[in-house]
Formats: sequence, C-alpha cells, structure tokens
Amino acid sequence: VSSLLRDGGASGILNWALEGLRDLLSHNWRLDPPEAALDATEEYIGNEDRIGRFFADWFESGSIRERLNTKQLRIYFVAWLGEPDKFVMSAHSFTKECRRVFGTKRCHIGNSNFYVVDDLRLSERGHTEYEQRETDLFTGKESS
Repeated sequence: VSSLLRDGGASGILNWALEGLRDLLSHNWRLDPPEAALDATEEYIGNEDRIGRFFADWFESGSIRERLNTKQLRIYFVAWLGEPDKFVMSAHSFTKECRRVFGTKRCHIGNSNFYVVDDLRLSERGHTEYEQRETDLFTGKESS
C-alpha cells in the first residue's frame, strides 16, 4: 500500500473512499446493483412465475360477465402442474397469487363469498389439456 501512496495519491484515494461512503449513506446503506444484475433478476422471476405461466398457457380474456372463482382455478392449476393436490400451494396462497397477477379490481370477492376473477375463460387448449389430465390426476391413475 505504501508504494501506491508514494506518488501523493493518498488524498485522492481518501476522497474517493469518502465519496463512496457518502453515496452509500445517501442510499440507506444499499448499493445500486448493476443493470445486468437487475435484468437477470427480472428474467429469473419471470421464469419462476408458475401462476403467470399457467394463466398464459390455459386462459384467455372473456367477456366482462365471465368470471371464474379461485377454487375452480386452483383445480385447473393442479391439473396444469400435473402434481398431486397435496404438493401444490394452499388455496389461500393461490388466491393471493391470483390477486397479485390480476390486481384487486379484477380478482375480488364474488356473490358466493369466493374470490372470483373477472373477464377470464378457459381457452380451447386449456380445456383440451384439462380433460386429458383430469381423470388421471384426480383418480391417481398414471397417464398412458
């Protein structure tokens, strides 16, 4: 270190360190992550959003009068995953995820005291795949 400071750069290094400390304090002890790290994080979260992928795969916008309750949507979700119900997130957690995806205006308590999602219907693809998986998944049979 002393060899680096022989040329009179000590004050410059100290000023650089103090500037970094001021920046850190002004950001509540948090560093600004690089743009590449932010992009990678956003991509990772998007890839891990199983609920979002589920709705993109099996559903489409319907008329304003069409609505599905989260209890039925979770049944579709279990079939889409192809996993036994006991290994899938709880009904409460699923409803919270629906509210995150659709917002509170579109996912709200309906007349039957179940949460419903407005303007949503099962797509043809979703309907076909659900029918294929429904019997095997809920009866415990293996698909052939």
